[in-house]
Amino acid sequence: MMKKGLIALLLVLPLSLTACLDGDSTPDPMQPGYNIYNVASLQKNLALIPADAGIRLAMLLAEADKLGLSNGENMYLPVEGHDQMISLKEQLFSNDTSITEEGTQYRIEYKHGYTNESYDGAIVVETGGRLLSATDADNAWEISATGFKIYFRGTLAYEYEEVPVRIYREGSAYEIEVVYSRIRYAGGGNLTSNCSGRFTFTATNPSLAYSDCHVDNADYKLNGYLAGRSFSSLNTEGKATDVRYEAENLRYKQQNGSMRVNSGTEKCSLTGIFDYDHAYYPSTTVEVVYTNGQATVSYNGQLR
Repeated sequence: MMKKGLIALLLVLPLSLTACLDGDSTPDPMQPGYNIYNVASLQKNLALIPADAGIRLAMLLAEADKLGLSNGENMYLPVEGHDQMISLKEQLFSNDTSITEEGTQYRIEYKHGYTNESYDGAIVVETGGRLLSATDADNAWEISATGFKIYFRGTLAYEYEEVPVRIYREGSAYEIEVVYSRIRYAGGGNLTSNCSGRFTFTATNPSLAYSDCHVDNADYKLNGYLAGRSFSSLNTEGKATDVRYEAENLRYKQQNGSMRVNSGTEKCSLTGIFDYDHAYYPSTTVEVVYTNGQATVSYNGQLR
């Protein structure tokens, strides 16, 4: 399982929105908006997991390069809050994740466990022999995750059929291209996504070296979109739904060892014409605005 805290990057940040009935059985008019948000943002989160793994690897390799080491896998560093030296790989991934190098390609291998969330299979990163900070549009890192699986409480939830991703540096930021995201939902209904998108990720330090990024008040920004056929259903016929997720100036701040959204906007929409329940969804768009770490949800003229 990838670690969600103690590092300077968290692309996978679901904000689960649900209605609070407080004993009242009256339908919440905000719930349709919450449904749209949860489906679209989950689609984005899962599509970006290969990119998240690639950037973690970039932090590991950049730190090794900064220290003049040839391989960062077994690198040990003093980490705040620990009395002994621990592996940087363990900080960025987990102690049972293996990373093997073959030429210019790295294979990040996960083993299925029985925690609330665990990964199984491999994410493969073709670096072209370059640090991520030394790439450009013509020499991008190529990442694949075919056969990669996600389990929840020991049960298979999602299987990646194909999720090719390209990452490269442009100026002081990094471009993340999700070429197409085909992820199968294993919970029934034989639903498979078919999404594509592009994001711009700006790190607190473009070197991406761990010691340059894991600092007090680390600040990151994410802009971009993912759109296409979701693996989820928002209609009564059980068919997949077309959705779009957009991030506008989402800024992440490090708080208590983990990253949280501090400001910016997320907009999630239904983009199909016939593949959702029009009576249940009076509006096709929900917007979440963050101010000083607090979220305000806007749907169909209502705020919460």
